Amino acid sequence: MTFYDMSSKWIALRVELVSAIAGDSALRGNLHLGVSDTIVHTWLPELLKQLSAEYPGITLAIDVDASAGLADALLNNAIDVALLMGPITAGHVTNIHLCSYPLDFIVRSDFPELGASMGLRKLAGYPIITFARHTRPHSELKELFRKAGVTGVRLFANSSLSSIIRMTLDGLGIAAIPKEVALEHLESGRLRLLAHEETLPVLSFTASFIPRPDMPLSGVVAKLAQQVANCAAVGPEHPSR
Repeated sequence: MTFYDMSSKWIALRVELVSAIAGDSALRGNLHLGVSDTIVHTWLPELLKQLSAEYPGITLAIDVDASAGLADALLNNAIDVALLMGPITAGHVTNIHLCSYPLDFIVRSDFPELGASMGLRKLAGYPIITFARHTRPHSELKELFRKAGVTGVRLFANSSLSSIIRMTLDGLGIAAIPKEVALEHLESGRLRLLAHEETLPVLSFTASFIPRPDMPLSGVVAKLAQQVANCAAVGPEHPSR
């Protein structure tokens, strides 16, 4: 056994001992968390609230980025946990499923009525505002139109969900984003969902981390994120699709 292996073993034993005596709430240290924009706009505030209450010894640094950037950061040890569109397929990464959000077509409340059952060809007459290029939802949405034989689609790529929502509120086009990120505006009536025929891509999120005996906080935060995401999924009824 190498010196590194022995050190890692003793660190792991110390963490187990502290947890057994004082509980996980006694864990303390710094943790670098990477978060996708979708989670920022849904249940991240509740996660931060619970982390502060249950683990007051944890100090967080938070980066918000696209999932591809978060995956690279995790693999390069620049962050400790990534809440992203996953999973990350590297063998040494642990992925815990968090939640899944289908894309929806969302418009301003006074957007023209396009019929109760709308096809992609009619939708393509308007700008479609969605996630940035080189993201999974952008490429899957593009492929959806291609398979339907619809050409000339104007996909307005945007890396900021806040900006997408703002553009939609300004009537600049049809947003293709999960309804969960725009609940405030849907519930107020400023935005509304468009009925559509097609099954849209589903965005699946994971808490991904590389297990390390000297960083037990990663698993703790990942599991708490799963609990918070599950509670958000069974929360109060939201506007129907």
